[in-house]
This record gives sequence, structure tokens and C-alpha cells, in this order.
Amino acid sequence: MKRLMLLVITGLLVLVPAVSPAETLSGKVVKVPSGDAIVVEIDGTQRTFVLAGIISPTGVPALAEKAKKNLSAKVKNQEVRIQTLGEGDKRGTPAAVWVGKRSINTEMVRAGWARHDTARPEYKMLARAEDEAKAADRGV
Repeated sequence: MKRLMLLVITGLLVLVPAVSPAETLSGKVVKVPSGDAIVVEIDGTQRTFVLAGIISPTGVPALAEKAKKNLSAKVKNQEVRIQTLGEGDKRGTPAAVWVGKRSINTEMVRAGWARHDTARPEYKMLARAEDEAKAADRGV
């Protein structure tokens, strides 16, 4: 009976999809490939993260480069704290990124170098930061 129960439980575990739990990580930013992505070295391994809830310019190369430089100035060679926010894709794992107590996601939007991704309405702080940037006519 115990053996049958063990087989049933093992079978069920195989059928249950793996859930990617949120992680809190920290590491050093070693590369900034775009205005909304960073590469962080964590325990000797490089991982790519996309700043969740924001969209940086891509269509106009000069603006994309300025957004990338702005993000780089905020995080390159800095220790960051990362809260992953879901499954990654080919660009990287979506994450909230902090340097100390500063939310880099929010700073990029507030500075006008990214906009709030309206597909993520739950990120109300980013929506407010975008309103501030627009009112002050900052960035893109």
C-alpha cells in the first residue's frame, strides 16, 4: 500500500508544472545591453535581467543609446538587489532592481529614459513616475 501511494504521489509530481518562484538575488552589474536590461554576476555566473514594467526606446538608435547610457550610469559596476518577477524569455528574467534603496526601474521612468509598460497596470509607481517625467518634459 505504501509503495502504491509513493508511486501515485511521484506520478502527480511529474504532472504538476514547475513554478518559477520569485527570487531575491544580489550581485554586481557587469554589462548593460540596453536601456531596460542588465547582466549581473551572481556567484560567478552571469544572468540577464529585464527591468520589469518598463519599456526603453528601441526604434530611434540615438534615443536607445542615451537610455542605455543612462541605465549604465546608474548601475554599471554597482552591487544591485534583484527581485525576480516571473518567467524569463530570450531577453532575460523580468525583475525589480535596486541600488541601495533606489528603485532603478522607477528612476529610469522618472528620468524619462523609459516609459511605463501599460500591459503592467499593477506597477502604479511606474505610472506616477511617467506622469512626473511627462510633466517635467524629461527624456523621451
